[in-house]
Amino acid sequence: MSGENKTLFLFTAGYPYGTRDEPFLETEINYLSKKFSTVIIFPRIKKNEIRDTPSNVKVVDFYSNLKPKNKLGVLLRNPTFLLRVLFKSKLKVKYIIDFIKHYRVHLDILASGIFEGEKLVELFKKLNIKEDDVVYDYWFINSIISIDYWRSKKKHENTLICRAHRYDLYPEEWKMSVVPFTFYRLNVVNRLVFISKHGLNYLNAQTNREFNEKFQLSYLGVNSPEKKNPQELKELYRIVSCARVVDFKNVHLIPKVLSQLNTPIEWVHFGDGPMMSELEKNILDLPKNIKVILKGHQSNREVLYYYENTDVDAFISLSDSEGLPVSMMEAQSFGIPIIAKNVGGTNEIVNESTGLLLENNAPIPEIAADLSNFIEFNKIKREGILSFFNENFNASQNYELFIEQF
Repeated sequence: MSGENKTLFLFTAGYPYGTRDEPFLETEINYLSKKFSTVIIFPRIKKNEIRDTPSNVKVVDFYSNLKPKNKLGVLLRNPTFLLRVLFKSKLKVKYIIDFIKHYRVHLDILASGIFEGEKLVELFKKLNIKEDDVVYDYWFINSIISIDYWRSKKKHENTLICRAHRYDLYPEEWKMSVVPFTFYRLNVVNRLVFISKHGLNYLNAQTNREFNEKFQLSYLGVNSPEKKNPQELKELYRIVSCARVVDFKNVHLIPKVLSQLNTPIEWVHFGDGPMMSELEKNILDLPKNIKVILKGHQSNREVLYYYENTDVDAFISLSDSEGLPVSMMEAQSFGIPIIAKNVGGTNEIVNESTGLLLENNAPIPEIAADLSNFIEFNKIKREGILSFFNENFNASQNYELFIEQF
């Protein structure tokens, strides 16, 4: 390939450490490793477990435990870079108000990023980075400040590509009008790759299309399995969900929906989290026609094995906030219909041909009624689901197109 003599510097939240962080990179890394002679990963956290990676992939534990002791000192000794950040930021009134209200958050992010950048300059001198090597930050708010600090000390600036997902794009969880330093980061990146049309359209609307020439849509993807989800005659309707048990995912509300149905149902959930006790409490109130199996946290491989060997009638998500979930792509790759709220990019994977799209703010009785109708009258053909998956979320297609951009 054209980039075979290049090195890719990949900045992640945790991959390849652990089993939870960025499972979708387990597929993408195989394509990146074929495009570049070497891939060097810089995860922000380090854990005991580490996942297998291709032979030309190296991991540098640079960010773990890298914290400044004197954040004010970091800021004071870097006035030139502070001016660089200021110059590349959008100084509109509402963003200035945001900064004043949340100045500690902003200054903490900035000081930490600059400190990491100082150390990154030292590290990259040892790695002897070339002009045509590429820097790829897997998140839009991850390591951009430290990368930009390093680039500010060089004669040439290596290409910086970032992906934009959910937490790094939408400000709801930040309780601000915009995610910190959004305009600065938009000025810094050479290309911002969105995982959903919704995300791309959202940021274009927020910026009056000022950065549209930098924006690109590239769906994530999953491998097409050799075997599809088996179809069997059974006396119950099997629903599967796969998500962290946290507030906005609303896994704890699924029992409240199921409690209003008369159909014999088996609900299987993959995932755990801080709201497990509330979930278990809600399960206690379920009628006898509802059977629940809590699988807890399982590896990606174990979830796919389940889909391959167990008849599943539908995948459900009641999440209030999403980018475009890979968990839905995985279910869809086996031909399983998806039931989900119309949030983020979910309407790009769920439609009348692939499942049931629920109203975003629908109350539980309405969701239960919609689900009951779907169970009784659903005539979606699995061949159509598989065709839609292959057109939109097949990894071999999506990642081959994506790596051509490097």
